[in-house]
Amino acid sequence: MLQRSTLCALSFLAACSGGKSDDSGTSDDTDTDDTSTTDVAPIDFTLTFVDGLDGSVLAGAETCVDEPVIEGENCFTTDEDGVVQWTWEDPHETNFVARLTLDTYITTIYSGRYADDVAANWETEIDDTGMVSLLYSAFTTASVGIFLGTGDITQEEGNGIFLFNLLDANGAGVEGAVVTLTDDAGAESGTVHYANTGLSGLDTSLESTSASGTVVVANLAPGIHTATVSALGYACQPWFSWDSDEENVVQLPVEADSMTRAGLFCATDL
Repeated sequence: MLQRSTLCALSFLAACSGGKSDDSGTSDDTDTDDTSTTDVAPIDFTLTFVDGLDGSVLAGAETCVDEPVIEGENCFTTDEDGVVQWTWEDPHETNFVARLTLDTYITTIYSGRYADDVAANWETEIDDTGMVSLLYSAFTTASVGIFLGTGDITQEEGNGIFLFNLLDANGAGVEGAVVTLTDDAGAESGTVHYANTGLSGLDTSLESTSASGTVVVANLAPGIHTATVSALGYACQPWFSWDSDEENVVQLPVEADSMTRAGLFCATDL
């Protein structure tokens, strides 16, 4: 279902436009000491939305920034090229929740964050082009159902889906990671399923991630869930997800009849 080339497109306000050299999330040539979210000019974004399977542009989709609360318009409609242009007038350290809605597509919730390392990663692109350009993907409801069916999963109305990616410094999936989810009461939530290496479906025989590093959890009750990753030899930090003070742990929002996208960047733990 997923293509390797689309994994970076799963992010919302994460550092996909720059490279990663270590567990700081900053690029090789960026000095993070010179960039701070406490003193940042407005940021212009060009956001392109495409179908996650065939790459076709998603025209007429509604995209909304739900968190943080921003002044003025927070919802936009993609043009004929699947593009939205938006100016963030008051950049500051924050977590993000954004959503995409479009007929025949599953409502998609993109979790993200903005902090000093993300600001540093975007600095060169902003200097060169005057904006940050990001690419996102979404999937039809039918294709999601087919993908879940490879794991003998039937999605129940009113529940949400969690799609999680673990990537290493080279952009490859992290193999052998075990992911667990708990709800806001601390009880284990959902049944974790791991995608096969070719990302063509779920492999019910797997007890940890394949080389794709992709995890799917269906039929999650709406609310805030906590994902905990156990990956021998790796320390995982937020990539396109909410910020976290704890390695290998991140919280994520789940909403009814929606798919939440999130992921961690995992560096070798030497």
